Amino acid sequence: MVLLKLLAILFMQCTLTLLQPAASRIRVYLCLHGEPTWCYLYRKMIPILLKHGGRYVRVVCPDFIGFGRSDKFKDSSKYTFDMHR
Repeated sequence: MVLLKLLAILFMQCTLTLLQPAASRIRVYLCLHGEPTWCYLYRKMIPILLKHGGRYVRVVCPDFIGFGRSDKFKDSSKYTFDMHR
């Protein structure tokens, strides 16, 4: 079993959350979700990527602003396509 941790990063005055393994390694797999999902989608894939990725692998799964455990804007006009680029 892989121990996962939830990180929080301040971004555009909002908290952006990331789900990643507790041990930090070198090669990075960045798993981006679509709409309307969140990083929880990758919870079963992370151990597989770590197992098959070798010794120096890190898997990062961010929740975009407005999704999952990341902050949500109160003003819906702030949600734009450009904001998520």
